[in-house]
Amino acid sequence: MATKPYTKDQQLVTWLIRLGTLITFTLLPTCMYFMPVLGKPLTSAFDRVVFTLRYECFSTLAFFAAIMHVANGRFSSAAIDPMAGSEKLLEFRVRFLQNTFEQFIIGFVGRIILATYLKDAVEKVIPVLVVYFVIARVIFYYGYKRNPLHRAVGMSMTFMSHFAVYFAILVCFVMYGPKYGLE
Repeated sequence: MATKPYTKDQQLVTWLIRLGTLITFTLLPTCMYFMPVLGKPLTSAFDRVVFTLRYECFSTLAFFAAIMHVANGRFSSAAIDPMAGSEKLLEFRVRFLQNTFEQFIIGFVGRIILATYLKDAVEKVIPVLVVYFVIARVIFYYGYKRNPLHRAVGMSMTFMSHFAVYFAILVCFVMYGPKYGLE
């Protein structure tokens, strides 16, 4: 059975996904390599989790900004009354918030788990991943706002960074086991 050729929209989205993947797997390792480490290493899993939680305030702020975007849209439109049937006015904002929430949860949990395995690299990896998440969400937002198909590059950047995190967790779990770092 022959496959149908991609439509122009499918070609565009495929290209944007590839671009986001290329950006992710080029920028993340480069930034992690050049990220300075200040102070003494964090040796305990507890210290690494606390360090990560403190950085997660920035990813939480991205989520909070998405909530405020919906709230401001509701306040300044006929959608102020959610029962009045004006929800269509907020559709873009609500979809962005929903996707940001989903990506936030996936990323947050992954970064916390990864931090438990990263003895020497946590101070390089976690800040880069958190800042990258925020940047990818901004790119997703503006791409989505411009044209819903253009959200693909930001979505790919977010998804591929999460994929890399969970792949690293899986490798660490297989190599070191679930009790690694728990002295």
